[in-house]
Amino acid sequence: MYRPLLLAIFLFAAIAAPAQHKSSTPYTDLPVYFDFGADTLTAKAKGRLQQLAGDIRELPGLEVRLAAHTDAIGSAEANVALSGRRAQAVSAMLTAAGVPDSTIQYVKQGEAAPVADNSTPEGRQQNRRVEVTVFSTLPMRELSGQIQAEHGGEGVPATVLLSTPTWSDSLQTDTAGRFQTVVPALEKVRIDAFAKGFFFDTKIAPPDTSRSKVDMVLPLPRAEKGVALPVKRLHFLGGRAVLRAKSIPELDRLMRFLQVNDGMHISIHGHVNVPNTPPVAEQTAEFQLSVRRARHIYEFLIDNGVAPERLSYEGHGNSMMLYPKAVSAGQQAANRRVEVRVE
Repeated sequence: MYRPLLLAIFLFAAIAAPAQHKSSTPYTDLPVYFDFGADTLTAKAKGRLQQLAGDIRELPGLEVRLAAHTDAIGSAEANVALSGRRAQAVSAMLTAAGVPDSTIQYVKQGEAAPVADNSTPEGRQQNRRVEVTVFSTLPMRELSGQIQAEHGGEGVPATVLLSTPTWSDSLQTDTAGRFQTVVPALEKVRIDAFAKGFFFDTKIAPPDTSRSKVDMVLPLPRAEKGVALPVKRLHFLGGRAVLRAKSIPELDRLMRFLQVNDGMHISIHGHVNVPNTPPVAEQTAEFQLSVRRARHIYEFLIDNGVAPERLSYEGHGNSMMLYPKAVSAGQQAANRRVEVRVE
């Protein structure tokens, strides 16, 4: 499991190069400070470096760059030498904790790159430091494609969201719906497309390091009045108006759809799972649960800035189950849902 210490590196690294290049981001939360004239690590620094080393061991394909600095007391030549010894102390600590020596590089900056005023004790303390930069070497591949109308096949200008468990990006297509970018090759990449006047949809690019380029077409259905949105994952916990965890990201996609289609009105329809049973009456707990499920989505959208006059909601009890004779857990989960229609 990725620890928070290095997860940010994967979430925010600016990756925009082919696989043979490296992407990097400075790990600014781990300055290693030294006492005046010293090149030995404090107990606090040792503990933090051990934690960093543990993260590096868990996440293969990382390299470490150390930039060592001093304050301005003493000669420039002596300070370059002192900064070198400080870098060596950090490197030795990481190596002892299991980081391969071959993945560590360091530079001796001496007093040349202060981050604070050397005329004060506080400033000099901030300058007596070693900065750590971690390089991730994620293989990348080119992804290109076109967003098209499902019927007709013409290109549609759209917003495209790209995401993996550790990385995300967004882009705008050209006026013909075409796009080109680079994505991680070792992870499944989710591609979501949003365009005005169209429903959103998703495609998945599976992990593949054997191909340097992937081409795809993503067709979008037109958002016509009376047609149900293909919102496929608004499923609820049994007996509750609480979304299943894997359904929560679908709300974000629904929000973006409504932002892109800012003049559209939608109705929200709640359903429950009561199989092998006639339609339940409106006064029953089961029917009211379907209403609460629809209202849950309605209130979420309003809380996130959608105007109430663009929305309506209602429950249907068990009268419109996808699987009226559901037997499996999957079928029952599919019955506990909310659907959205364009009005």
